[in-house]
Amino acid sequence: MLFRSESESFDAMVCDLQMQGLSGIDVADTMATSCPRLLARTVFLTGGAITPRAEAFLASPGVTHLGKPVDLDRLHQMLLQVRVQPALSTPP
Repeated sequence: MLFRSESESFDAMVCDLQMQGLSGIDVADTMATSCPRLLARTVFLTGGAITPRAEAFLASPGVTHLGKPVDLDRLHQMLLQVRVQPALSTPP
C-alpha cells in the first residue's frame, strides 16, 4: 500500500523487517541518510522473530511498527498517521 502526492515522491511506505538478502533495518539505515523524511513515514512489519538488533531498532524513537499477522484496518490507520509526520531530526 502506497500513498502518493504531487509534492513528494511517497507519502508513506511499508517495509518488512525481515526480507531475503536485506533487512528492514538496513533499509532504514540507508533512508536515514538518503531520505530521512520517508524514514519518518515508514511502517515496519515484524513477524515476531526479533533479534537484539531488531528489538533495539523497534524501540528507537520515531520507529513505527506493526506485528504480523497484519490487521489491514490498523495498518491503514498507521499509514494515515505517519504520512503527516515531519522528518526525524536524528535518525534511529
